[in-house]
Formats: sequence, structure tokens, C-alpha cells
Amino acid sequence: KQWYQRRVAITAGGVLSVTFQTLLLAFLYNCVGHKTTMIIGLAFQVLQLVWFGLGLSKWMMWFAGVLAAASSITYPAISAYASQSADSEQQGLLQGILTGIRGLSNGFGPAVFGLLFFFFHVELDET
Repeated sequence: KQWYQRRVAITAGGVLSVTFQTLLLAFLYNCVGHKTTMIIGLAFQVLQLVWFGLGLSKWMMWFAGVLAAASSITYPAISAYASQSADSEQQGLLQGILTGIRGLSNGFGPAVFGLLFFFFHVELDET
């Protein structure tokens, strides 16, 4: 039964992320601009992390997933905002740098926190 719940959660998160990145992102760009959209995405991320950290029940975890999906607007908003500051000849370089930073963060983040969890003997049991 748990494998089924995990699949549903992953699928729902993916569908919600696509929905937020297409509908909400376009709406926010048109209403408040790139910079404010980026800040809203970061606020969703902070709210999701706090909610997940303080969550005590299953429904709270599901809602944290919705907030995480909403925060998926952050990277496209950062890319759009940064591209406004670069010349047309530098767009590829800029997007490459942003993607490289994102890739390094995706790699180093889990590695660093994995070490911290190891050093402080954090158990990640599902019970």
C-alpha cells in the first residue's frame, strides 16, 4: 500500500508542478513581473520547508507537496529575470551558468546534508 501512495504523491507532484509552471507562472509574469514572481516562488519554497519541518500528520505532508509544486516557479522566474540583464550574445553563457549552479546545488545539497545527518546520527526510519 505504501508503494502506491508514493507513486500517487510523485505523480501528483509532477502534475501540479507542470500546472504551476504553465498557468501560475504566466499569470504572475503578466500581473507582477519577473522579479516579484521570483520572490513569490522563493516564498513558496520557504513556506514549504517550514510546513514540512513542522508537519505532524499525513495531510500536512501532502500539503507540503502542493507548496513544493508551487515553488517550482522559482527557477524559470530566475532565468527570465536574469536574461533581462544580459545582452543577446551572452544569453547562452548566462543560462549555462544558471544551469551549472542549479546542478551543483542539486548535487552538493544532498551530499552535505547526508554528511550532517551521519555526523549527528539522524535516523530516517519510516516507523
